[in-house]
Parts: sequence; C-alpha cells; structure tokens
Amino acid sequence: MKRATVVLTMLLLLSVLTPALGGDRQVVKATITVKAGDTLTIKPGSELLFNNYTGLIIKGHLKAIGTKEQPIAFASVADTADGGTSFDWNGIEVTETGSIDLAYCLITNATSGITTDMSRSVNLDKCIFKSNGQWHVSIAGEIQPVTDGQPYSSTAAAPTIPTPAELAEATPPPPQTPTAALTKPTDPRRRIWKWTLIGAGAAAAIGGTAELINAHKIKQDYDGYVPGNAKFDNATPEERQHHYDDLRSSHSTARTVGWILIGAAAVDAIYLTFLF
Repeated sequence: MKRATVVLTMLLLLSVLTPALGGDRQVVKATITVKAGDTLTIKPGSELLFNNYTGLIIKGHLKAIGTKEQPIAFASVADTADGGTSFDWNGIEVTETGSIDLAYCLITNATSGITTDMSRSVNLDKCIFKSNGQWHVSIAGEIQPVTDGQPYSSTAAAPTIPTPAELAEATPPPPQTPTAALTKPTDPRRRIWKWTLIGAGAAAAIGGTAELINAHKIKQDYDGYVPGNAKFDNATPEERQHHYDDLRSSHSTARTVGWILIGAAAVDAIYLTFLF
C-alpha cells in the first residue's frame, strides 16, 4: 500500500483542527487517528492544543521533527491560559502497527504522554515530558524512567522491570559469619530451639514470598488502570490520582515487607546451618 504523507495543515480538511490565535497553533477538537500505511507529518514550530478526552492514535506513522529553535508542542487547550493540569487530554497512543519519530517535542498535561505496544516503534530525541498524569512514556507495558521537564531520548528496546524471582537471584546472600566464631549450644533443650528456628524461618520465607507476589499483583493493577478500564473511565481525575497514589504506596510497602521477611528467613537458615 502506498504511504500517504499527511501534512499538519491538511488536517484542516478533516474538521478536527481549528486555528487558534493564528500562526502554527492548532486546536484539536476530536481524536485524530492515523491509519495504517499513512504518515502524519508535523512541521517544526507547530503547537497542537487538545480538548478534553481527545488525543492521537497512531496506527501508521507519526513524524514530528522539531528543532532547538522551533520545537513542537503537544499540550492542552488550557495551556494558553496557564491553567493546564494533568489528565487534560488523552495523550499519544501507538498501536502494534504504528510507529513514531519525535525530536525536540514537548508533551505535557496529558493523562499519559506516550503509550506504545512495541519498543521498536519508538524513536525519541531530546523530547521533554511534563506534568503528565499517569506516565510520561510506557513501552511494551513498562513505564520508562523519564524525568519531568528534562530532555529524554530513546531508540533502544524498552528496559524490563525484574520479577521477584529475578530480584531474588540477583540479590547477594547475607554475609556469613566464620564458623570459628560460632559454638554449638550445650543446652539440652537444643532440639526445641532448633525446630523453633526452623518454623520461624519457614514462616518468614512463606510470608515474604506472599508479599512479593502481592506486590507483583499490585503492579499489574497499576499498569491496567488506564483509559478503557471501567474503573478508570468512571473515576474523576482526583479519584484517579488518589488511586495511583494508593497503588504506589501499597506496592512499595509490600516489596519492603517481602524482602525483609526473605532476608530474615535467609539469616535464620544460616544460623541453623552453623549452630546445628
């Protein structure tokens, strides 16, 4: 299929853009979908200001190559009055068939900056993300470490978040105490003490594993709380932010408790090994 290049100014024919304050600033009145095989090219210096619940869905190709002197902005209509906030518009979604090339672009005040299913579909060069509600960049289901307000570039495959099992393999074992420094207890109730330690260590290991599994489930809930999710769509921006904060706090607590219990179980095992 022959690729078609759709220049920004030609989108006026679709009646989804209207001039705002002249120049290269355009107001997006409805979600723009770039079909597979088509290319949407946005010229340097352009500003796209999105109404609420609108955004870009890229099934073809989006090319927005700005310059240091003429960056390209994807923002909210409220930004013209310095009143823009997170969740003002949907953001840029790239499907499995889509791809984007962005350079010197500002993406701000969206629900989520850029969301893409495939790491190879993204090419970002010195783009700035600011005040996006859910995330700045999510590639193949993984949220990228993008600093708010700082230039960000990405052309490689997305990094992955390690699973609890992978973290366990990468975590060095607790330092072992030389056997010469340990002496076996002479208390005749040593057998009771030994089984008490075995029980405590097993409980800590089971509890720690359960907490890490719970943390993983919370992470999945966090990733799934996106537009299209019934709870997300029915919630207000304030409720969404509160829910995100609760999920982050619960995930951090579960991981911390889990690794503390796993560490306690490891120390318990070492103690049993050298004393019994």
